[in-house]
Amino acid sequence: MLLDKSFNISIIIGICAIWLLMIGAKRAEYDFNYGFFIWAFVISSAVVISIAVFCISRKAVARHSTLVFIFFFLTSSPAALLSFVWLYEDIIGQYFKL
Repeated sequence: MLLDKSFNISIIIGICAIWLLMIGAKRAEYDFNYGFFIWAFVISSAVVISIAVFCISRKAVARHSTLVFIFFFLTSSPAALLSFVWLYEDIIGQYFKL
C-alpha cells in the first residue's frame, strides 16, 4: 500500500516538473528554451520507462494506479508533449517559441 501511494505521488511530481519545464520553455530566451523542452522530454521518457518497469515487476501497483497512469499518458507522455508543441498555435493562437 505504501509503495502504491509513493509511486503515485512520484508520478504526480513528475507531471508537475514536466509542465513547469514546458512553461519555462515558453518564457525562456531562444537558446535556453530548447534545454527546457529537452529536459521535459527526458523526464517524460524516464517516467514512461519507470511505469513500464513497475507494471512488469509489480502488477499490484499497476492495478491500483490505473487512473494516475491514464492521467500521465494523456497530459505528460512524450507523445502528448510533442502534440502540444505541434498544436500550440491552433490552441493558443501564438507560436510556441522553440
